[in-house]
Amino acid sequence: VVITGATPAKKSGNVWEYKLGKGTYTLVVSCEGYVTQVETFEVRNANITKNIKLGLGKNPRYDLTVKVMTYGGLPLEGATVTIENQPAKGTQANVTTFSLEPGAYSVKVSKAGYGSQTVEVVVKDRAVEQQVTLLRKFRVTFDAKGGRFTDGTKTLEKKVEEGKQVEEPAEPIRNSFDFKGWTLDGTKYNFTEPVTRDIVLEAKWEKKI
Repeated sequence: VVITGATPAKKSGNVWEYKLGKGTYTLVVSCEGYVTQVETFEVRNANITKNIKLGLGKNPRYDLTVKVMTYGGLPLEGATVTIENQPAKGTQANVTTFSLEPGAYSVKVSKAGYGSQTVEVVVKDRAVEQQVTLLRKFRVTFDAKGGRFTDGTKTLEKKVEEGKQVEEPAEPIRNSFDFKGWTLDGTKYNFTEPVTRDIVLEAKWEKKI
């Protein structure tokens, strides 16, 4: 008996007890020689009791198709798509297909130069298609331009996923100068803008009078 995202608080014989907060959950009940049951339910303001009956038989299999895409919505080839103990049925371009029995599965998707993703997928009584978007990782370098950061370094580097914003670091310091912000290619940088490439941000200084 498995409830996705939860750990049993108590088990006695054929009874499992879970402590769950409000939300939607997927229950998977399986036993060798019996047909697996998958059910989605919602926890609101009261205790729930589920009586699950398993019938003898062999589990059917359904296709899970995983499509890997870029941030811009284009197909991304060359990614690695895996499910633990489940061999892929086939891979073509940006599409990987698995043949799975009913249940809940963790699908891991990765590619060099991109941030990895793990998505939870439930296969119940039909084929499932899952789209996964991988984001490139960009390097943002902060150059203190004659100043230093609090740790004494002259540059600071951060890795940022595509489409996300970079967090502004603590202000650098420079003797006899006031810090006036960060610039990109000579223009004041807007930290609310998403990062879409490797960039170098330079400190702007004004000499104290």
